[in-house]
Amino acid sequence: MGRIRSIKPEFPQSESIGRLSRDARLLFVQIWTLVDDEGRARASSRGLASALYPFDDDVRDLIDGWMVELAREKLVTRYEVDGSTYLVVNNWRKHQKIDRPSKSRLPSFEEASRVFDECSSSPRVTLAADLGSRTVDLGSRIKDQGPVVEQAQPAPSNPEPEEPLGTNWQELTPTDPLSTKGWPKSVDLRIAARFWNQMAGEVGLPEVRALTGERSKHLTARLKDIGSLGEWFASVNAIKDQPFLTGRNDRKWRANFDWFVKPSNFSKVIENTYERSNANGRA
Repeated sequence: MGRIRSIKPEFPQSESIGRLSRDARLLFVQIWTLVDDEGRARASSRGLASALYPFDDDVRDLIDGWMVELAREKLVTRYEVDGSTYLVVNNWRKHQKIDRPSKSRLPSFEEASRVFDECSSSPRVTLAADLGSRTVDLGSRIKDQGPVVEQAQPAPSNPEPEEPLGTNWQELTPTDPLSTKGWPKSVDLRIAARFWNQMAGEVGLPEVRALTGERSKHLTARLKDIGSLGEWFASVNAIKDQPFLTGRNDRKWRANFDWFVKPSNFSKVIENTYERSNANGRA
């Protein structure tokens, strides 16, 4: 889930930041909202593009280049463990103060079997020397990532759409991300459902044909739990990394939308429970 992070006023004057393109600078800042308290996050190019740039089609083709820039300046290291890709923000604790940090659930760089962006070989090069004291709060998320869930009001009822959902979630316009009144609205539910269909088509899971009342109820609750469409995109994409959910298991069972939006199942997916179980030989 997205986290509140801070940015220092000296950030633009840092020489290492100044050597980045403007797009790479934005990526670096947005990554801060995605990483856990030890500076780690899942880092497949498709997952990062979906989570951080949900409305920009071209980012999937560009994000690897920006990641190479970050690696070149030794700001981020991207690595692979058991076939899944992760990143760590180098010297995270030196330029991000965190009260009562939580232990990471993701594997460390030391467990890596492969390192991406080879110009970045060490996760221990500091950015802190370029930056000053911690003063300015970034807020809970970048503008396009949606409203702050803590301020959300009860959502209105969401009638079943008149036409099939399809997979083109980008045809829909999201609600004002700065407004929390009535979050999530019906258009947000349809974007969320269509994004599921896009993912389902890629890995062979059942698609959603219509948002029934019960589905809308569960989906509304999950969106309010996580607080933004960007987090929903990342949560849906997490299914791809968990073979048990996509039929790559002894029972050939596959997850579907109704299973996914139930609270207990949703929590297990975003906490990578099924990926860890599979790695340990348990279905």
